[in-house]
Amino acid sequence: MQRELEILITRLKTMAIADSHEDYNYLVSCADKCNNKSRIFELLRSKNNSPVEVAPLLFTFTSKLEPESDEELLSKITDFIRGCKGASRDTSEWMVKILFLILEKIKEKRKDSGMRLRLLECIRIYGEDINLVNHIIDLMCTKNSGDIVGSILESIPSISKEFIECSMKQDNPVLLKNLSIVLPLLSERDIGLFVNYEFFDELLDSEHFFMRNCFLEICVNLVEYFEKGRMAEKINGVINRVVERLLDTYFLTRYKALQVLGSLFQKNSIPAERRHEVIREIGGRVVDKAVVVRKKAISICSGILMKYPLAPEKSPEKKNSENGGHENSVSNTEDKEKKGREEHCEGLNGFYDVMREIQDNVLVLLNSGTKSEISECIEFIKLSFYYRIDGSKEAFESLFDLVWTHDLELLVLSFRDLIMQMKMSGVGLFWFFKEFVRREGNYSFEKMLGEINSRGYIDKLLTSELCSMFLKEAHLFEASYLLRHIGRPLTVDAYRTLLLFCTRLLFSVQGEKDLLEMLSVYKNIIQIKIRERVEFDGDIVETLIKNLSKMTFFEHQVTEITVSVIYSISRFPEKSGIMLLEKLCMMEKSILKAISVVGCIGIKHMQYLDMLERLVKSNRIKVKVDKAVITPEIVERRRSINASRQSISTILEEDKDGNNTAVSDPGLDKDISSKIGDRSEEEIVDFFFYIKEKEMLYGRSILSIFKQIVEEGCHSSDEEIQVAAHVSLCRLMCVSFEFFNEHYDFFIRSMNHSVPRIRANAVVAMGDFLLNYNTTAEKHTYLLLELLSDANSDVRKNALLVVHNLLMKNILKIKGYGVKLTLLLADENREIKEMAENLLIQMSKKENMMAILLYETIIEGGGQLPLVIDFLADLVSEKLKESLFLKALKSKVDGETLKTLHNAFSLDAKAIGGGMLPGESK
Repeated sequence: MQRELEILITRLKTMAIADSHEDYNYLVSCADKCNNKSRIFELLRSKNNSPVEVAPLLFTFTSKLEPESDEELLSKITDFIRGCKGASRDTSEWMVKILFLILEKIKEKRKDSGMRLRLLECIRIYGEDINLVNHIIDLMCTKNSGDIVGSILESIPSISKEFIECSMKQDNPVLLKNLSIVLPLLSERDIGLFVNYEFFDELLDSEHFFMRNCFLEICVNLVEYFEKGRMAEKINGVINRVVERLLDTYFLTRYKALQVLGSLFQKNSIPAERRHEVIREIGGRVVDKAVVVRKKAISICSGILMKYPLAPEKSPEKKNSENGGHENSVSNTEDKEKKGREEHCEGLNGFYDVMREIQDNVLVLLNSGTKSEISECIEFIKLSFYYRIDGSKEAFESLFDLVWTHDLELLVLSFRDLIMQMKMSGVGLFWFFKEFVRREGNYSFEKMLGEINSRGYIDKLLTSELCSMFLKEAHLFEASYLLRHIGRPLTVDAYRTLLLFCTRLLFSVQGEKDLLEMLSVYKNIIQIKIRERVEFDGDIVETLIKNLSKMTFFEHQVTEITVSVIYSISRFPEKSGIMLLEKLCMMEKSILKAISVVGCIGIKHMQYLDMLERLVKSNRIKVKVDKAVITPEIVERRRSINASRQSISTILEEDKDGNNTAVSDPGLDKDISSKIGDRSEEEIVDFFFYIKEKEMLYGRSILSIFKQIVEEGCHSSDEEIQVAAHVSLCRLMCVSFEFFNEHYDFFIRSMNHSVPRIRANAVVAMGDFLLNYNTTAEKHTYLLLELLSDANSDVRKNALLVVHNLLMKNILKIKGYGVKLTLLLADENREIKEMAENLLIQMSKKENMMAILLYETIIEGGGQLPLVIDFLADLVSEKLKESLFLKALKSKVDGETLKTLHNAFSLDAKAIGGGMLPGESK
C-alpha cells in the first residue's frame, strides 16, 4: 500500500485536482495508511488547485489525521485555511467545517496551547462572514466539548444569545451535558444574557440533574447582578428557586443548592429579612438522607455562625431589647437610634433561635450513631458553645462520651480550639472548665481533662492558680476537682499544704449539708497525684489515718479512697495499713470502719503485689525466690486457678480514681530485699501466688491478724456491721482460693439473706467469683439468675448488671432462665426496664440464643407474655417467628397465648402452613 501511494503522489505532482479528481479523492481517503501525510497536504495546497476544489478533499484528509502524531500538520492546515479567507461562501463553509473538525480533535489540549489559540482565532475570523452557531451545536454533540465551546463563545461573544436560544431547543443528552458547562461560563462573562431568568425555568424541570445544577450555578451570578441594580424582587425570585432545590429528588442537586446558598452567604448577598428563613432551610438538610448533603449543610451552618453579618460583637448572643444589648445606654437616646438597636436585637434573637433548631438537628444526627459527619458535628457544636447558643452547653457535654471512641482526637482538638479562644478573649481556663464540673462526677469529662493535659494544651500555671484559689477558700469543690482530674502531679510540699488546709476545713464545718460538701472536696484533695512516694509513717500518711479515725460517721467511699491513696503514695503500704487498722481498733465505735478497711486492704494489697510481680518480671526490681514455699501443692493450685479464672487484678488494673502513682523508687518495699536474686519467671509467678494465697491471710501479714473481725462481723446483730462485713469477706475471698473455699458455703447462704443490701452485694461478688473461680462457682449460677426476680429493685438491678457482663463475655448460660430476663421488660423500675431492653438488643445478634430465650418466655411467660412479646418480636427474623409459632402450636400452649403470638408476629395462614388457631372455625 505504501509503494502504491508513493507512486500515486509522484504522478499527481504535475496534475491538478480538476484533471484527476478521482485519484485525489482516493489518495486522501487512504491518508491514514500513508507514512508521509505532509506530501499529500502539499499536493492539495498546490497553486494549481483552487480553494473550492481543495476544501472537500481537505476535510476528508483532515478526518484521517491523529491529534498527537499529526499535530504539526494540523497546525499547517489551520494556517492554510486562514490564508483562504475571502473565498466563496461555499468554500468558507467547508473551511469552517474543517476548523471545527480540528477543534474536536484537539479539544483536550490546554487552554493556553498555541495550536488551540490559533485555531480559535481562525474561527473568529471566519465567524465574521459565516454563521457558526450550527457548527457549534454539532460540536456540542460530542463528549467533553463544553470547555472548548465556552472558549469559542468567549472569543465571539456576539453569537452567544443566538447560541443559547438554539441550544435550549435541543434534547441530545450529550449536548445537554456540555450545555450545563457552557451556560455557567457564559453567565460569568455576560450575565445580561440571563436576566430574564424565567426563560430558563425549564432547566429546573429537566429530567437531567446536571441541567438543574446548571441553573443553580447561574443563580449566583444573577443575584450579584440584581444586587448592583438593587432589584430586591428579582433577588428574592432567584433565591426562592434555589431554596426549592433543597428538596430536589437527586442528592447532587440538593448539594449544589447548598453550595450556591453558602456562596451567597459568604458574599452577604441574602437579604437581611430572608436570612433566618434561608438558614432554617439549610439547617433542615442536616438530617438529609445523603451523607454529602448532611456534611455540606453542617459546614455551611458553622460558617454562618462564625460570620453572621448582624453581629458587631464577638458573639451573637441573645440580647435583651430593653437595653439594646448595651448596659450603659444613654437615657436620652434618640428614637431612631433606639429603634435601630431594637431591630438589631430582634435580628440577633431570631438568628439565635434558628441556630438552636439547627443544633437540635445536629444532636438528632449524633444520637443516630452517625460516623461520616462526626467531624462536622463536633465543629458546629463547638462553635455553638463558644457563641452561647441556647442549650449549647448541654450539647457540647453530650460530645464528651466520644472520649472513649476512635473520635477522641477530634474532641481533643475542639477543646484545644476553645482553650485558645478563651485565652484570646481573656477568659481564664478555670471558668471554662468550671462549667462542666459536676458533684456527681463525669468520667468522660475527667478522662478528657487528662487527655488535653497530656498533650500540653493546659497551661502549667493553671495548677498554681487552682492551688492558690483553694487556699483562699474560693470555689473549693471546683478547684479540688480540677486539680485531681487534670492529673498534673504536685510536689510533696504542695500536697501536704492542701491536705492540712482541707483537713482543718473538714473538721470545722457545721451542719450535715456543709459536711457532705466538704467530704466531696476532701475526697478530691487526697486523690491528687504527687510526684514521689512518701514515708510510710510520715505526716501525710499520718494525717490521712487520723482524719479517717476522727470521723464520727462511716462513709464507705471515704474509707475505700483513703486506703487506695495510702497504697498509691506510701513507700511501704503494708506498714501504713497496719498503722491504720491499729488506730481504728484503738478508737471507740470504729469497728465498722475497721471491718471495711480490712476488705479494702485485701484488694489493694493484692493489686500492690501484682504490681511488684510486674516490676520483678521487667527487671526493674529483683526478688530472691524462697523455693521452700513453692510446694507442688502451691504450683498445682496456681495453675488450676489460672486455667479457669480471669484475674481480678486485670479487671481492676486501671484505678478509676486515678491513684496509680508510677513507681520508680528503687527502694520500694525493701522488706522484700532479703530474698533478692535472679529466678525464672515461673518461679516468680509461683512465689507471688504463694504470698497471695497463704501469706496474706494465713501468715504473719497484716490481714491474717484482722480477718477475724470480718468473720465475726458477719454474725453481728448490727445490720450496718453485717453489710460491711459481708462486703469485706467477699473481697478477701477474691484474694485467696483457700479462704474462698473456707467461706464459700456461708457466702452461698448470703445470696438468700433477709437483708436486701447483703443480697445485692452478694450478687456482685458472685460475678467476681465466676470470673476468678469459675469451676467452683459455676454450679451455683442459678442463684444469680433467680435473683433477677428478687423483690428488691437494687438486687434485681445488680443481678442484671452482672448477668449482662457475664453474657457478653460468654461465661454465663441463660438457658432455663430466659423468662426471668425477658420479664424484666415489664419491670416497674424504669431503669431496670431500659437495662433489660439494651441487653436483649445486644443478645438479638445471636439468633440461637434469642430462639431459646423467646421459646422459654412463650412457654412460661403466662399472663405477662402480652407485656413483653411485642418488644421481643421486633428483635427476631420472620423465619424464626414462624418456626417458634409452629413449635408453640405443637406444644401444650393454650389458645390465648397462641393468639397473642399470632398477632405479635403478624403471621398469615400461608406462613404457618395453613394451620388454625384453637377456637377458629373452618
